[in-house]
Amino acid sequence: MIKTALITGPTGGIGKATAENLIADHDLILWCRKPHEHHALVNHLLQIRPTANIWLCGCDLADWNQVKNEAKKVLSLTDKLDTLILNAGQYAHPCQYVNGLEINYRAGHLGHTLLAMLLKPMLEKSASPRIIALSSIAHRAGKALRPFKTMNSHNSIQEYADLKLANRLFAIAWSHLFPHIPAVSLHPGVVGSGFGNKGGWLVKLVFSLLKPFILTSEQGANTSIWLSRQPQDYLMNQAGHYFYQCKPTDTKGCSKKLNEALSLWGASHQVLIPVLKS
Repeated sequence: MIKTALITGPTGGIGKATAENLIADHDLILWCRKPHEHHALVNHLLQIRPTANIWLCGCDLADWNQVKNEAKKVLSLTDKLDTLILNAGQYAHPCQYVNGLEINYRAGHLGHTLLAMLLKPMLEKSASPRIIALSSIAHRAGKALRPFKTMNSHNSIQEYADLKLANRLFAIAWSHLFPHIPAVSLHPGVVGSGFGNKGGWLVKLVFSLLKPFILTSEQGANTSIWLSRQPQDYLMNQAGHYFYQCKPTDTKGCSKKLNEALSLWGASHQVLIPVLKS
């Protein structure tokens, strides 16, 4: 049975590798920052499965009004959405701010949260809905509410850790608030996707030290792909959990981090309310 998945950030790295694998048994909605530039990607995927339905859409996830407009278009594309993969990452260095919020965080956490909320009616029409959020082991150094309190922090490692903690906490809070649509997060491993070349000197140093352990994009996509194909009962039982190498890890962290996750959800929702209600 052909399912439908939406992937953010599908034009390279883990996102593209995920799309190349899932196209075998999924129709795909490809959320790109500049969709008009990626018709070649659609043609590439159609070579893998010529009968697939593939839609290009999207915008910069940091532009919330445009996210809302594009989400309305997605709702009209197909009757349901089975899998939402929140993969996209935006890494501006030095850090840029929009209305007091780091643009990387505005896109990678708040933009994804907004998109999930707007597409929730579409997920609810699926018999096996799920949300897969890409986090990182770096989340362990994250501070949940720091991005709402501190500006002009140019420590790119801290900014990245805070974003990846937010991605993990999103899955915990979402699964608690909307248990009929399980969400999970994952660490893909250290992947040679080019992120290490976009950060500051500290990020570049860390990635250079990790170079012997860096995975290919295809290896990094394995857990996202595996979770996309698991039975719904399994996802329901693992809702909110954090995965690495296709296995749940830190299984007690879900309950331990619930209050922190709900605090972040409240702060995030407060910022997004004007867009949601407009």
